[in-house]
Amino acid sequence: MPQFRLTRPTPSARLALAATLAIVLTGSLVSASPGTARTMTDPTIGQNSPAYQDFYTQGLEWNDCPGSGLQCASVEVPMDWSRPDGPRIVVTFAMVPASDTKHRIGSLLINPGGPGASAIDSLEYLASTMPSKVRARYDIVGVDPRGVGQSVPVTCMNDEDMGEFLEFFPEPPGTKAIIETHRVMRAYARECREHTGEVLGYVDSLSSARDMDVIRAVLGDETLTYVGYSYGTFLGSLYAQEYGDRAGRLILDGAVDPTLPTEKESTLQMASFDRAMSSYVETCMTQSACPLSGRVTDAMEQIKDFIDARSDDPLPTSNEARKLTKVQAATGVLTAMYSQDLWVVLTHGLAAAMNDGDGSILLALADSYYQRDNDTGAFESNMMDAFAAISCLDKPVDARRAALDAAEAEATDMAPLFGEFARYGSINCAVWPYPARLAPEEITAPYAPPIVVVGTTGDPATPYENAVNLARSLARGVLVTYEGEGHTAVGGGVRCIDNAIEAFLVDGIVPEDGLTCTD
Repeated sequence: MPQFRLTRPTPSARLALAATLAIVLTGSLVSASPGTARTMTDPTIGQNSPAYQDFYTQGLEWNDCPGSGLQCASVEVPMDWSRPDGPRIVVTFAMVPASDTKHRIGSLLINPGGPGASAIDSLEYLASTMPSKVRARYDIVGVDPRGVGQSVPVTCMNDEDMGEFLEFFPEPPGTKAIIETHRVMRAYARECREHTGEVLGYVDSLSSARDMDVIRAVLGDETLTYVGYSYGTFLGSLYAQEYGDRAGRLILDGAVDPTLPTEKESTLQMASFDRAMSSYVETCMTQSACPLSGRVTDAMEQIKDFIDARSDDPLPTSNEARKLTKVQAATGVLTAMYSQDLWVVLTHGLAAAMNDGDGSILLALADSYYQRDNDTGAFESNMMDAFAAISCLDKPVDARRAALDAAEAEATDMAPLFGEFARYGSINCAVWPYPARLAPEEITAPYAPPIVVVGTTGDPATPYENAVNLARSLARGVLVTYEGEGHTAVGGGVRCIDNAIEAFLVDGIVPEDGLTCTD
């Protein structure tokens, strides 16, 4: 059963899909709830306490990152932040150095989202999207949070078992589906606990925010400069709440609303995907290659019927060993909603599937979402496992039967196309071996300086209302709006947005609250 994560699509996925589309057109295809902590840092935890000084004063050793030309370093942090004398874990990060070292301002930490996306893997691309003055004046640092990528990664299943697990979808809804979901999720949770060990209970976002404060200190920065995308906005919000006196210039793009319970967050996300799909359909139907017809509502129904039919009739793909199932079809369609650049890929994918019975392009889209090799089916990161582990520690769930039925009804009512894919998602965390550490709660960050919150009106994964609510909740929140489509806006080539964030990060000029950008 897919759990649609909040991260922005990776550049490698977009490039791979563009290459895939080019091949197809010339011939054949080759093959999380957020919560909050106390209103101010516990003085017994962190830099203010002598018990933690070893962590804040440790030195750094930079070495070549595996598989890239970047430099990586690691720090030791407490596995359990309430036990500084207990076991330690290692958190790893990479750096793209400032190009103008003479006028260097400091370090800029970036988180691409997820939870579970590796900042190290996407750092070079994310750095390249920053305005030129930001790249010149800052060392741009990507931290893999605990549980992710190169930082004590959560490990659950082998590739074959993970592929089968992601195909699970509880239908039709009802008692049998709930029982089967409990069985599948318990088995998955057991695998995660067995293969990851005790650290599985300590990969929560508050611990990761505290890790970032250690990294800030060892990098030599008095305050944290930070850009967080999607789930990364929650990390940034927690940091501002816990360490307001050390928060510097923070940008939160594609906001998570920390007040939402798990079930409501999933429902609103699916509704937002439905709205994005409607916008896509309107565009598609103006193009000759579009396989849809009639009114927008008719076209949406055609897509739903196509996806539903894959339950009993999966489509062949160019990879003889893999077919396009219902879950893969839905995931492929949803993936294209993350970026308007992928809409043309989706149009050709739907045309190939609906007209010619070829599911290759939609499977490639789904694989890009899961960070999965299209040829072998192997997973290229631990993102899906980390997503589950972090999400379950960050927010409690209500998996009582009445709550499950109510969430199912609301999701399918608010999101007729995609709402069913939120079905019984709470059960995964209900059977998780460790309880949630946080709870849905307003984050105000009363001691932090102005925090820039960026929202995109057509964002499919983090609805624009999230940004409005977060900016309103923060004591000094500043809302910047991009009127457009796609997930997140910073670094997306929107001149007005880039100018505002460059002025903020380089010169400390806070954007006007309510600034709206269209280009």
